[in-house]
Amino acid sequence: MVIKENISPEIKESMVKSVNISFYLLIFAVVFSCDKYGVFEKVVEVQNSEWEADTKYDFNFTISDTTLSYDLLIHFRNSKHYMYSNVWLFIQTTSPSGTVQRDTLEIILANQAGRWMGQGIGDVNAILVPYKVNVLFPIRGIYNISLQHAMREEKLEHVLDIGLRVQYHK
Repeated sequence: MVIKENISPEIKESMVKSVNISFYLLIFAVVFSCDKYGVFEKVVEVQNSEWEADTKYDFNFTISDTTLSYDLLIHFRNSKHYMYSNVWLFIQTTSPSGTVQRDTLEIILANQAGRWMGQGIGDVNAILVPYKVNVLFPIRGIYNISLQHAMREEKLEHVLDIGLRVQYHK
């Protein structure tokens, strides 16, 4: 990018930041707008990047076709200062009839060499991992999935976002 010399340094810096932000927004729009498989996707910001042990994140989604198979994926985004190479989750699924199913899931965030899995930009790493694949939902209606961390720490620091994606099985 060529910037004229007679522009103040503050304006130059502002222009460069604007171009960088525009570039990332364009990439985000291209990646997520061309999705024909998605049924539901929601990502929630973790307040103050600190996930308290008693905080649950709820995700409600509607299943209208019980003849199709679905994939459930968990989204986890952390800063590079997150202290662990994994995260354990308690997952509770409630069906429209009120039936409750509880699971525990480990998400591996870094390999044995300490390199983050998933994708990262700067100090941030994001990973989208399968929770359940090729699932048939027996009842039409609204399902609820609740995510709670199951780590030994009372507070997980440097957790930025947690989310759920429901998509048609490919």
